[in-house]
Amino acid sequence: MLTIPLSLCVYNDMAITVYPVETGLDTDIAHTKLKNVYIVGIRNKNKKIVCSAIFLSSIENNKDGKLAEVVMEILKQHSPTEKLIKDIDSMPTGKIMWDMKDGSIVDVLSESELNKLYFDFYLKHSVSGNA
Repeated sequence: MLTIPLSLCVYNDMAITVYPVETGLDTDIAHTKLKNVYIVGIRNKNKKIVCSAIFLSSIENNKDGKLAEVVMEILKQHSPTEKLIKDIDSMPTGKIMWDMKDGSIVDVLSESELNKLYFDFYLKHSVSGNA
């Protein structure tokens, strides 16, 4: 199982902050090998999403329990998110799909697209987003 983090997001009631994860790897090449892009969040006991991560993975099934392990390791390794994982209640997961006609993985995960993905994920999975 191979996983490469691409970015992290921390949510508060007023804004989202997105942090790129520098790996030194070419995202397009990594995507052709790993093929799967996921977004996984940490929902706290108040049912709010507090942080999430987008990453490439060789894991095929978005219901695979190993995704939770992978995300926990990613979030533990980065200072903006490491303190937030203690509040975990659940971990909503989504597989990011797109039509290759829309561009490469680099186009799909541009800064503006990442902001949209994280915002949509928050609205769909957080109590304050659904309120």
